[in-house]
Amino acid sequence: MVRRCCMFVAVIELAVLLLANPVFWVRNVRIYGLQTLHPGQVFIESGIQPKTNIFRVWFKEPIEKRLSKDPVIEHATRLIAFPDTIVLKITERQPFAVLLLDNRYWLLSPDGIPFRLLAAPTPGLPLLKYTGVEGSAQVTLGSSINRDWVLQSFKLLTLIKDRQNLDPQLITVDQNGNLCLNRADNLQIRFGQPEDLPRKLAVAVETLQPGGGAPTSNILYLDVTDPEHPALMPREHDSKEPGQ
Repeated sequence: MVRRCCMFVAVIELAVLLLANPVFWVRNVRIYGLQTLHPGQVFIESGIQPKTNIFRVWFKEPIEKRLSKDPVIEHATRLIAFPDTIVLKITERQPFAVLLLDNRYWLLSPDGIPFRLLAAPTPGLPLLKYTGVEGSAQVTLGSSINRDWVLQSFKLLTLIKDRQNLDPQLITVDQNGNLCLNRADNLQIRFGQPEDLPRKLAVAVETLQPGGGAPTSNILYLDVTDPEHPALMPREHDSKEPGQ
C-alpha cells in the first residue's frame, strides 16, 4: 500500500514537472504543405499560444478541429518534435471546377466542396452554370451544395475528367434538367436528362474520336440524348466568295 502511494506521488510529481518546466514550452511551429494559404494565417487559425506546454498541445488542444474550419484546408495533422516544436502538415483542397451560382463564382474541389469565392472564372477550369430561373441559394464555404442540378453537372464533369477529346469548358443545365457540355472549340454535346450518363458519354467519345464521324471542326453539336440514335448537326458555312 505504501509502495503504491509512493508511486502515485512520484507520477504526480513527474507530471507537474513536465507541465511546469519551461523546457517544454512551445517555441517553434513548423507548417508544411501550404500552396495558397499564408503560414501566418494558418498559425493564427491553429490557436497555438506561445509558452503553451507541449504536452497540453499534444493531448488536449483541438488543433485539427480548428484548422478544419478553414474551407481551403482539406486535412490537417500535427506532430510533436520534443522538447518545444509543433509540426503541422496541411493538405489544401485542389481546384476542380468553378460554379456560377447567385451571380457568384465558387471554386469547387474534386469532391464538390466550394472552398473559395472568385471574382471571375478561372482559365483552364470548367464552369458549371444553370440556365433556368431559381431562387437564392444558401452556399457555405466548406460544405456540400445540395442542389440537384449542381450534383448532376458535377457528376458529368467527374465522368469526363480523363476524357482527352471532350475538353469541357462549360457545362449547363436548363430548367428541365437537361445537360449540355460546351468544349473549348465551341462544339456542344447535348446529353439530355442525367439518366444513363456513362452510356451517353461512351457514345460521344466514340463518335468524336478520329475516324468516329465527321471532323469536329465541322460539327455544331452532337446530341446523345438517345444514345442508340446519336445525332450530329453540322456547322453552317458561308458559301459566298470573299467580297460578294
